[in-house]
Amino acid sequence: TVGLPLLKIWHLYAKKRSMQTTAGQRIGEVTSGLLAPSLDKPIAMGYVDIAYAAFGTTLHAIVRGKPVPMVVSAMPFIPNRYVRS
Repeated sequence: TVGLPLLKIWHLYAKKRSMQTTAGQRIGEVTSGLLAPSLDKPIAMGYVDIAYAAFGTTLHAIVRGKPVPMVVSAMPFIPNRYVRS
């Protein structure tokens, strides 16, 4: 599972969408997506082939037939601020 912040603000959030490379090869699927108020942008999670799971890799989710750019990122998107004792 990888984190996928969207590179552009879209009014449609990525949910259950096919993931593709910039060349159009199908490489995975978005499993969930929503607007992250703390980041003020849409984010998503999904599964991608291991060859494309490196942080910083640009991928595209297909939303209503249009490619939406995303970048593979580490999760959690915001560092934890609590201390376990």
